[in-house]
Amino acid sequence: MHYARSKATQKHLFGIYKKDYEDIMPQLGKIESYVFHIYGYMSGVTLYMSINDFKTTAEICRSGITYFENKSYNHKAAQLSFLYQLVVCSMQLGNYEEGKAAIEKCYLLAKIGTHDWFRTLENHFLLCLYTSENSKAWELFQTAKNAKGFKHLLPAVQERWILHEAYIHFLVEIGKAGENIKSDKKFKVSKFLNEVAPAFSQDKRGLNIPILIIQVLFLWNHKKFDDAYQRIEALSKYNSRHLKKEDDSYRTTCFIKMLEVSAKYGFQPEETKTNASEYFELMNEAEIVFANQSAEIEYIPYHFLWKYGMQVLDRVIPN
Repeated sequence: MHYARSKATQKHLFGIYKKDYEDIMPQLGKIESYVFHIYGYMSGVTLYMSINDFKTTAEICRSGITYFENKSYNHKAAQLSFLYQLVVCSMQLGNYEEGKAAIEKCYLLAKIGTHDWFRTLENHFLLCLYTSENSKAWELFQTAKNAKGFKHLLPAVQERWILHEAYIHFLVEIGKAGENIKSDKKFKVSKFLNEVAPAFSQDKRGLNIPILIIQVLFLWNHKKFDDAYQRIEALSKYNSRHLKKEDDSYRTTCFIKMLEVSAKYGFQPEETKTNASEYFELMNEAEIVFANQSAEIEYIPYHFLWKYGMQVLDRVIPN
């Protein structure tokens, strides 16, 4: 419950609950109980995710998957729960082939049109953005959007897909989603820019940051620099209030600083690249952290996103 109530990493929980997990571990594989094993393995996943130990988390996921795969009855829900976590760990550790293999298993277990199937599509979509398989990401988005049941997803899930749509349409708009792929006319950039206004709540995380970031990049591409400046100001205020170097949002802090540099130098590409290089290097030294849904923040790896942004500025503000 402590872990679920906040999206921030909570390393203090590890010391509190590690002994409890160590008491559970020796019994895994010995007691014949579905409930004991799914919660036993999941408690280990939660524990090690709380300190961003993705290597150990992946090992626990593999153990859980193997245990339930070898049971006489096909426990699909149990396997899927650990496969989803394994995909996250694979993305974090750069084990993309293992992530793809886990996704393939998910497709075999999840019935088309169900919540699990849409979640599998979502994980696959994000994995493709991290491996620069943008045309595949576009294909996956179209598959989800056109599937029966898409309109009946839970509001929180629909909200995420709105953001998925914005990011993939930005890639299409700047020609980075593959040849012969054109934007869906049903996606209205102006509506996304004007109506999807993030509400700044007391919560330190959420969809606010990725919405504002992709809005800035759309506005650059549309040469609406005054509006882009306003969005960057909003990001700066949020940055100063909530994001700290010692937590798992440091890369986001650096990226926002780079956007601030762009605004300071009138969005001139060469000045922006030169003066933001320090923040870019600091950002690259820090690891991407997915724990506790922070993948919602860094949708596309920031080093890719910054490259795309600089290409946009080079094009719309010629020397």
